[in-house]
Amino acid sequence: MSTPDFDQLRKQLIQGGAKLEKVCIRNRKVYTTAAVAKDEVIMSMPHQLLLTSDKGRETGMGKTVMEKKVNIPDKFEDQIYLALLYLWDLEIQDSKYARYYKLLPNRTDIFPIMWTNEQKEWLKGSSITASIEGLNETLEEEYKLLSHNVPEFRRISKAQYTHARLIVSSRTFQLKMDGRIVRVMSPFLDMMDHKERRICNWDFDTKTNSLVVKALENISENEEIFCHYGKKSAKKFLLFYGFSPEECLTGQFDHLNDIEFVMFLHEDFPLTKKKAALLNKEYECHKYSITISNENPNTLETLSFMRLLKAEEEDLSILPKMDEAFNLRDSPIHPLSIENELSVLEMLSDLMKQQLNGYNKYKSEEKSEPGSKRPAKRLRSSTPESVELSPRDVDIWKSARNLIEGEMQVCEYYIGLSEVVIPILEALDSNPVDLSGLAESHAKYIAYVIYHLHRQEKLPIQKCESTKSKNLSTSSRKRSRKD
Repeated sequence: MSTPDFDQLRKQLIQGGAKLEKVCIRNRKVYTTAAVAKDEVIMSMPHQLLLTSDKGRETGMGKTVMEKKVNIPDKFEDQIYLALLYLWDLEIQDSKYARYYKLLPNRTDIFPIMWTNEQKEWLKGSSITASIEGLNETLEEEYKLLSHNVPEFRRISKAQYTHARLIVSSRTFQLKMDGRIVRVMSPFLDMMDHKERRICNWDFDTKTNSLVVKALENISENEEIFCHYGKKSAKKFLLFYGFSPEECLTGQFDHLNDIEFVMFLHEDFPLTKKKAALLNKEYECHKYSITISNENPNTLETLSFMRLLKAEEEDLSILPKMDEAFNLRDSPIHPLSIENELSVLEMLSDLMKQQLNGYNKYKSEEKSEPGSKRPAKRLRSSTPESVELSPRDVDIWKSARNLIEGEMQVCEYYIGLSEVVIPILEALDSNPVDLSGLAESHAKYIAYVIYHLHRQEKLPIQKCESTKSKNLSTSSRKRSRKD
């Protein structure tokens, strides 16, 4: 049943020009009240009812920031001005957003920066712990900057500012308006929950000057309306939205689960000085991210840098030309040689084993990952089955579990990939490559390596059938394996 408070908000917004006739809010979720056809506008919110960073600049605090030319960080500029708008408006009794503010969630303990130390232990081993510290430092710096420069802001406590920033950051829509990318808050529309499978899309319609939500398929009456918050990793969902999607556990969405680590050139690797001269400064010390998708730009960047780290003198001659504008995401380094690729896979497997051992307690299960004899791992630490948790803690634990088990899937994938692919690459010159029986991702990876070595004329190929046929043959040519 729809609550009276949300009904009143809906009525107020419709009077202001919003299109909400086919939707209502029940249990803080958006539902249809009538069937909606594909491509039909489900709901819309006119510009004058949106909360924008420009409106934040027009507040007393916003004007002071502008007049004093306070050096607001570009990355979070819109969120800061929206937080100022929210804090300023809360003190105005007749604000047109008063009813909306009243209905915003008060709970911020779902965000990891607000978790207790015991709850943060559930994230042990994940790089999100460093991101939590980084966000804490960012909010602290913002608060000090505003307190120092904006007298009106000094009545705001650190806790109030943190609350405002978290609420704002978790509810904004990113739109292209007036030729620039901006973030806005929209009453009612921001009650839509996230799902990876989209049933609607949202955009700013310049003809109606409104934020518009359109159906991507036919939607039945009394169906919940989910939107897509953007292609983000589970870490970003948890850090900025206070949850990690259940889809992390399905393995169907490669971008959700990733492993992050820092790599840099150092003397343990061959030809360090020569390689350093090839790279721009961005890669002197860089944070990398890898997913189970070999086509993901972050994965390509990570594998590219590993290939460079392990490259020998003969490999350097076939590297692409690098300059200050060069980056490994857009221009990746593909397999250089069999020896190089074997070294990369061994390095990657070792990194994933270290990562896996760094998580809090986990247990082995009977089920194995495809293409690997290694059993899958599942999080066991402080679960509701072993520790009595409050309903609020259960939500937090589920978010931690989704994140950690998703990361474990990535670790297990690359350990399994190395177990399968290394013996095949080692025997590549003496045996035909039979891909039958392999997991599709493993077969595609092997075909990818063979293709690029063939292009460099490092691996003459007699026969190269599609991966669907599961068979690739190579000429017989002795190759010595370097240590």
